Amino acid sequence: MLRFAMILLLLIQSAQTDPLLKKLQDRFNSIDNFAADFKFTSPAMNISGKFIYKKQNKFVIESGARKIVSDSRSVWNYDITGKRVIVSDFKEEPSSFTIERYLFELPKKCDVKNFKDDEGKNYLELIPNNEMDFKKIIIEISDDFFRKIEITDFNGEKHILELNNIKTDVKLREEIFTFVPPKGIRVIDLR
Repeated sequence: MLRFAMILLLLIQSAQTDPLLKKLQDRFNSIDNFAADFKFTSPAMNISGKFIYKKQNKFVIESGARKIVSDSRSVWNYDITGKRVIVSDFKEEPSSFTIERYLFELPKKCDVKNFKDDEGKNYLELIPNNEMDFKKIIIEISDDFFRKIEITDFNGEKHILELNNIKTDVKLREEIFTFVPPKGIRVIDLR
């Protein structure tokens, strides 16, 4: 009887998975990493640059006078012009960006719908089932990969990450995900 209940629960959960979300998750699971040009827009800032992401929350973000590096345990937020780096725990750092959260964790806590716009672009919409730190998330999908993540916060303000020139499974050296401060740089370690 317990076995039957477990199988039924698994069938219900799989039936509730949005097919577009499943396709996106499968595509993401099929790669090890990606590199892209990015543009981040919010009411407080507009930045652009290079973004390298490897599974397990390893990333490098380079944008003008700032470089942010994560080895999945620590985050180094390097202010190049200010000649300082702030080191913090990955889980405590607000600049930590985990794609796995948006593609795997949050959909389990949200109502997920897919739709197409007038141009035929595919989107996923995530609306939280319970109180979370956002009102909704819209993910634009092209070629089975996400291109844009738009987060609407509780004030109705939009925070948008756009990716272009995406290259998957690029050759990466593991050491790029560890930051070694140059000489003369002030290190502020908050871990």
